[in-house]
Amino acid sequence: MSKSICFYFQVHQPYRLRTYRFFEIGKKHYYYDDYSNRMIMRRVTTTATA
Repeated sequence: MSKSICFYFQVHQPYRLRTYRFFEIGKKHYYYDDYSNRMIMRRVTTTATA
C-alpha cells in the first residue's frame, strides 16, 4: 500500500480600503479600493507563476 501526500495552500489577500473622506459620510457607502485590489492581485499572480 503506497501513501500519498496532498499539499493544500490557501492564499489570503486583504481587501484594500479607499480613502474615505469626512464629507462622504452618509453619501457614499462603498469602502473598497477596487483598482488597488485588482492591481495587487494581478501582481501576486504574475510573480507567483514566474
